[in-house]
Amino acid sequence: MYVCICYAVRERDIERSVASGAASFEEVQKQLQISTGCGACRLEADRCYRRFALSKHSARFSSAEEFA
Repeated sequence: MYVCICYAVRERDIERSVASGAASFEEVQKQLQISTGCGACRLEADRCYRRFALSKHSARFSSAEEFA
């Protein structure tokens, strides 16, 4: 699904940005230019970032528990 129409950014683009190491929403903005045009996508873009960041963190935490 498109999150940012101004720059044609989709949810999966945000997910890839987080997976490749973006550690903050601001880093995702720099990489994808999301939420830098009209700004209407800011809330949804931030929600997507948080969802994918949490998912990545949870996966890392689960992997660490397996080796403890």
